[in-house]
Amino acid sequence: MDDLLNILIKIIIYIIFIKIFLLKIDKKELEIKLTDYIKNNTNHDIYSHNDDKDLKDIKEYIENLNLNLIEKKNYTKTISFPKISIIVSMYNKEKYLNPLIISIQNQILEEFELIIVDDFSTDSSVKIVENFQNIDKRIKLIQNKKNFGSLYTRYIGSTYAKGKYFLLADSDDIILRYGLEKAYTYIHQNRLDIVEFSSIFRNNDSIYVNREHYIYKNIIYKPFLGYVFYYNTTDGFEWNQALWNKLIFNRVVKKAFKYIGKKYLIKNIKIENDVILLFSIFQNARSYKFLDEVGYYYYGANNNSITNSYGPHNANEIISSIFININFLFEKLDNPFLDKSFCIFKLKQGFNRYKKLFNYLTKDISNILKTLDNIKASKYLSQENKDFIVMIKTFILNLNLSKSDIIYSL
Repeated sequence: MDDLLNILIKIIIYIIFIKIFLLKIDKKELEIKLTDYIKNNTNHDIYSHNDDKDLKDIKEYIENLNLNLIEKKNYTKTISFPKISIIVSMYNKEKYLNPLIISIQNQILEEFELIIVDDFSTDSSVKIVENFQNIDKRIKLIQNKKNFGSLYTRYIGSTYAKGKYFLLADSDDIILRYGLEKAYTYIHQNRLDIVEFSSIFRNNDSIYVNREHYIYKNIIYKPFLGYVFYYNTTDGFEWNQALWNKLIFNRVVKKAFKYIGKKYLIKNIKIENDVILLFSIFQNARSYKFLDEVGYYYYGANNNSITNSYGPHNANEIISSIFININFLFEKLDNPFLDKSFCIFKLKQGFNRYKKLFNYLTKDISNILKTLDNIKASKYLSQENKDFIVMIKTFILNLNLSKSDIIYSL
C-alpha cells in the first residue's frame, strides 16, 4: 500500500513539474519547437488525375449508380458484431439516397452496419430508407422528433453503433466498392485511431482524385495539438476538415462527443458543421495515417447545400453557426498559440466570406459581440488581431440592425 502511495505521489510531482516547465517556456521558443516538429512530421501532397484507367472505371461505376443501373441487394444475415458502423445524418436527401445505400450494400467487406439517422425530413427520404431496411438487415433507421442539426444527429447515431470503427458518411455521397475493406485492413493491422483515404471529388462537370494529407507521427503532442493540426508552415493556415474520408476508432468518436459536451451538441449548426466534431476527434486521437487508396466519392456540387444558397433568408443561421464554431474553438485554444490558431483564422475567413450577410442579422447579435469581447480579452492575442476584432465590432454596431438586441458597446 505504501509503495502504491509513493508511486502516486511521484506521478503527481512529475505532472506538476511538467506543467511548471511548460509555463516557463518562452512563447517564441514554443513556436520554434512547433515549426520544427511540423517540418519533421508532415507530408502534404495533392495529386489530380483525370485520365487514369482506374479513375475511368470508377467514373463508370458512379454513373451506373446514379442511373440506378446497379440493383439493390437482399441481405438476410444478422451482423451481431460489425467491423464498421457507417453513421449517416440525413435531412431531405431523397435524390441521393439510392446511390449512397446501394454503394454501401455492394461493399466487398460485408460485416458492417449502416445507421441512418433522419433529422426530421419533410420529403420521401424516410420511405426510401424503410424500403432498403425491408431487404437488408444491416440497415437501421432512427428518426429524430425534431430537427437538431447534423452534430447532434451524428451523436444519436453513435449511441446505437456497435462497430469497432466508425465512418461518418454524408448522405449525398458514394463509398467505392473496396473502400471499407482497404480502410479496415489498414487501420486494424496498424492499430490506428484514424485512417484517412483518398477521395474522388466532383465539382460541376469536373471529376478528379484528391490525395491531400497531413501525417503526424504522434498527434498526441498535447498542449499544442490544435496548433499543429491547423498550422501549415508553407501556406500559413490549412486544416483537414473532412469527416467523411476517415475511418475512426469508436472510442475516439465517443470521447469526442463527451469532449464537446451538451452545451454544443444541442446547437443546430447550419454551416461548417464538421468543425467542432472533427477538431474534437483529433484532440482525442493518438495516431493517424493516410492510406493512398481511393475509397470515397464526394459530390461537392450539391446545390441544396446551405453554403451554396446563402442570402438574406438564412443570414441569421449562417452567421450564428460561424460564431458557435469560433466560440467553441476559442474555449479550447485559449493558449500561447491563440494568435496563430485556427480559431482566429476562422474568424477572419468567416467575416470576409460572409460580410454582406451581417446586414440581414436580426438575432444573436449580443452573443456575437460577447464572443468577440471574450477573444479580444485573451492575454495571448496580438494587438493586430485585437484591432481586427474591434474593426468587426465597429462594423456590426454601425449596421442598420435592431438595436434592441445589441447590449454591448466598444
